[in-house]
Amino acid sequence: MEVEAATPSNQSTRLVLKIYDHRYVTKLEEEDKAQSFFFPQETTYSGFFQHDDSLDFLTRPRGDRRFIKPEWNVEQTEIYLLHECLDLYERECAVYDRLKDFQGRDIPQLIAKVRLPVTPSWSDVQLAEYYKIKGILLELIDGFTLSQLVDKAPRKDWQKICDQAIGVVQLCDEWGILNEDVRAANVLVTPLPLENAYRVVLLDLAFCRLRDSDEFGVEWRRTKGEQNDEGAIAMEMQDILQKVGFDLVYEPSCQYLGLGTFLWLTKKYDDLDDLESMLRELYFVIAQANGW
Repeated sequence: MEVEAATPSNQSTRLVLKIYDHRYVTKLEEEDKAQSFFFPQETTYSGFFQHDDSLDFLTRPRGDRRFIKPEWNVEQTEIYLLHECLDLYERECAVYDRLKDFQGRDIPQLIAKVRLPVTPSWSDVQLAEYYKIKGILLELIDGFTLSQLVDKAPRKDWQKICDQAIGVVQLCDEWGILNEDVRAANVLVTPLPLENAYRVVLLDLAFCRLRDSDEFGVEWRRTKGEQNDEGAIAMEMQDILQKVGFDLVYEPSCQYLGLGTFLWLTKKYDDLDDLESMLRELYFVIAQANGW
């Protein structure tokens, strides 16, 4: 949501407040088939914490609460969504910390991490964490999403803007970040008329994760190859621009080989007569990735 903050000089500045509140996570509810929150649930949700078995459920290993189960009641489902929100908050903060040097350029500037305390009618130190709403305060960036490129930018700039978007995604690759929600709608483009250029920014980093310390080279390369972060954005834009007769040029970086690389090749060589050419290029891609 857009908010106004007062500066020390008593001037107001526009910012974005992104909160992670389990009561308004429509995307998670849709994906996990949970009921949408309605306020009568707040009473039963609060009451759940006063039962003796509430701590038993809350302190189970996370794997036991990883997916919504049919036998769960409304309160347990809300606890699951709350944990998912906290996990998304921690993920996004971790990515902003990792990419600190690129804030204000390739990703929004993180202004502050915030907590909104919500105090129930009763208090329990052990359960207080479950009533805190966490959030982040970000710079507000005016512009349009990459998915709106056709209507918002001149045709001559499309290739340049898409190249910048792919470059920002590759930045995450270089810093050990896996983005599980790469799409054109999560890329913001801001025209810079005085510089005859564009600023391209990656948004919504909550579905990213950092490379685990025990995630070794081969395993990480396989995971990144299957996710195909850069290919996801490139091929989506190829499909969008092809509909208006524009052929977006994209050559994968080959840093991580996976399904995305093969999809790119099969799309490039869609004629069976080109099978030999496709196999030759596949060999070249593998050789380049392995330094042969």
